[in-house]
Amino acid sequence: MSTAEGAPRERGWLRLLPPLAVFLFVPAIPQLRVLVPIEQTLLLMAPILAVGTWVGWRRGGPLWLALVWSAIAVWVVSRPMAGSEGYVAFARGWALVLTGAFGVSALLSSTRAFMPRALGTLGLAGLVASGVLAATGTSPRRVADTIAVELADRVDLSMAALRSRTTTPEWQEVERENPEGAAAVREMVEGVDAQLRALAPIGAKLFPAFLAFEVLCALALSWGVYHRLSRTRLGPPLAPLRDFRFDDQLVWGVVVGLVIVVLPRLVEVRVVGMNLLVFFGALYAVRGLGVMSWFLMSPGRWLGPMVMTFVALIPVLWSIPLGLGLGDTWIDWRRRARPSNPGSMQ
Repeated sequence: MSTAEGAPRERGWLRLLPPLAVFLFVPAIPQLRVLVPIEQTLLLMAPILAVGTWVGWRRGGPLWLALVWSAIAVWVVSRPMAGSEGYVAFARGWALVLTGAFGVSALLSSTRAFMPRALGTLGLAGLVASGVLAATGTSPRRVADTIAVELADRVDLSMAALRSRTTTPEWQEVERENPEGAAAVREMVEGVDAQLRALAPIGAKLFPAFLAFEVLCALALSWGVYHRLSRTRLGPPLAPLRDFRFDDQLVWGVVVGLVIVVLPRLVEVRVVGMNLLVFFGALYAVRGLGVMSWFLMSPGRWLGPMVMTFVALIPVLWSIPLGLGLGDTWIDWRRRARPSNPGSMQ
């Protein structure tokens, strides 16, 4: 029996669509736009899906699906992009390198779990990209400067669009009728400006970590979309968030990053430690959200998502899932017996 015949399509578009919408509409959220290295997120997903459908075709999947996604990928990669020439070259080049790495990973194994496969794809793409930069004589500093300029330009574009709304005839009418409210809105706009200009340098300094996490999101969403469109499997299905975990040895990424940041003698490479902490910290925070989901889904259908959304939207609370995720390395919360009374707080 072929893979195409034996594997049903994954279901659950309702769970996939919210994170997919957030990922695809990053440019509409100014605070995310100045942190995400590649704002054209479809540039990452479309080529991955195209390669995935061709690998699926080799295993008995439909040819039409591969042709459709190939056409979409060609259109996405070739269409005009906003940004400087250097940024456009970086974004397209990284998307193609990532796609090639994913294709190699998909061809080599159909049984490997998603997370090790995604991390392997990320590592291979990073090695190839480093080789390309070395071969072309492009220094990492030049790439960092390109990203820094791009993020600063995004701040200017976002604020220009926001301020343009305060020059319309409708706004002038509001200003005449409610000057105090208009003044409050203008003050809010200036506050957003200050916030974005403070975030942009952070995004530039930590862009390797943000790019790596963006890649994992793109791979996970592409994996989910592909297996809802095709019965031909590329690998095991994604586990629900409540079961999300990975190799406990990745905790060394946090340890090494912390050592580099703390030791005064390593101040010259402190930015490397910061990127390690942010990337692996994000992974463990997601793992912590999985632990929270495991405990909270039983009391009520909507309690878990509501609590996790509340935590995710308030930065000061991010330490909670991060602590749970790191603690899960040693305690393994989800192997403990679930309380017999779902409503109990004990």
